[in-house]
Amino acid sequence: MHLINSDKRNYINLVSYLVLSLPLSLIFSRFIADLSIVILSIMFFFIRGENKIFENKFLSIAIIFIVCASISSVLSNHIIYSLKSSLLHLRFIFFILTVSILFLYCKKNFLKNLFYIFLSCYLVLLFDATIQFIFKQNIFGYIVNPIDRVSSLFFDELILGSYLSRLFPLLIFLYVYLKLRLNKYFMIYFLFHLYFVVFVTGERLSFMILNIYYLLFIIFLFKKKLNKFFFISLTILIFLITITFSSSFNARSSFKNFNSQISNVNFSYCNLTKYKIISDPELSKKWNYYPGIIVTIAPAVKLEGESFIPNCHPILKIFDTEIYYIFSLMHFNHYLSAIEMFKDNKYFGVGPKNFRKICNNKNYYLNEFSCSSHPHNYYIQLLSETGLVGFSLISIIYLSFIYLFFNNIIKHNNKDFLSKYILISSFLVNFFPFFPGGNFFNNWNSIIYTLPLGFLIALYNTKKNNG
Repeated sequence: MHLINSDKRNYINLVSYLVLSLPLSLIFSRFIADLSIVILSIMFFFIRGENKIFENKFLSIAIIFIVCASISSVLSNHIIYSLKSSLLHLRFIFFILTVSILFLYCKKNFLKNLFYIFLSCYLVLLFDATIQFIFKQNIFGYIVNPIDRVSSLFFDELILGSYLSRLFPLLIFLYVYLKLRLNKYFMIYFLFHLYFVVFVTGERLSFMILNIYYLLFIIFLFKKKLNKFFFISLTILIFLITITFSSSFNARSSFKNFNSQISNVNFSYCNLTKYKIISDPELSKKWNYYPGIIVTIAPAVKLEGESFIPNCHPILKIFDTEIYYIFSLMHFNHYLSAIEMFKDNKYFGVGPKNFRKICNNKNYYLNEFSCSSHPHNYYIQLLSETGLVGFSLISIIYLSFIYLFFNNIIKHNNKDFLSKYILISSFLVNFFPFFPGGNFFNNWNSIIYTLPLGFLIALYNTKKNNG
């Protein structure tokens, strides 16, 4: 425990209470969660002392990114709207720093309380989600729409799977770091129940992410029986499999609909001989520079009396009458519109959160599926909204974390190896380039992603780890 004065102790206590409130506020109130982040970011300047944690290179790059994103906002056509998202995103940097310092000061007492609060939230959500799955309503009588999905205490927001899967590594980190010992039968029950609930949420990406975490942790359990080369090779293989199947498996919310939904896997094809092709010459001219992509078919294919091929959009032409499909129709069209924005604004993009403002512009509007609040991929969003500058900075951070990941494996006997393995894996999976994703600048998502980073920065900041 660090020696600190009474005033700083009071600040530390306030910070700890706010962090401990996050598991609940992330469920019931985004406003309270975001307000807590604002207060926590301010509290950094009261508790930092002589700590040199601010000197972390990753955070320095992140700050440069926010500055560049703010420049993108100033250069955009919606300055004030965009600037609120870019400049104010700086609060998450200070939030990371605050959590890191809190970790260094409070250590096990704080972490233990956080673990049991998270575990309690998980158990309540798992129980309520199961009730909702069986009886079609949660414990408060809320009937989710669509009825074949479960949302538990998130009510009309279908983000239960995201909460459970993306925060799962943090829960495991706390368990490992604190060297807790829970009943093995309880642990087996918990892991299976968690798997089931994330499956029935119908959130395909969340289910995929949870599968990856399970695989990564299973690999670690057997690491003592594996040499370093095989351990690294197996880890790489998981990520390669993830690339191949990241969008192909559609986890479902009810077992009776499972088979029918599996038919929507992305590696299916559509026989276009059944369809009447209606071509738009202007559209064809506009998109013909994308090699191997037959874009004109997606918005222009009609079956007698029907519009658009369900869940299909062309990527590669295999035969004259058959098309290979990879992403969902909507996601694919979002990507194309975002790429067009990038081509017109290569260096600084159109400004953070401005995709939604201009996707209906005639220069970027492809069809009814091409416009949304964001492009549904972090890196494509960064290209379109922050240009090459913002995209490059975040890519550098991601590549650096890949280096940390494998360096940690190679030096697997270092202190806190497993803790680092879990937290770095969390970042790499959450920001995996080939995953569809939410809004990069969304406040709720940002809290989910930055909370584990605070602990990771602290682990690398301790004298014992740095030498």
